[in-house]
Amino acid sequence: MEKSLGFVAVQSRGGIITIPAEARRALRLDEPGAQLEVILRDNDLLLIPHLAVPLGQLRDADTRPGR
Repeated sequence: MEKSLGFVAVQSRGGIITIPAEARRALRLDEPGAQLEVILRDNDLLLIPHLAVPLGQLRDADTRPGR
């Protein structure tokens, strides 16, 4: 699915880009530990959202029955 959310400005100091609130909510970027992977492909800049999982949560999952 592709949906245009308009244009954003890049601030010259630090290269800060503001991501529209609708996109942040849809991609869960407002959650703790959210990160964006930045990929430069030809002339395109790809931003891939990732949500970090605390290490303790992974350890707890490994000790569940059936693991």
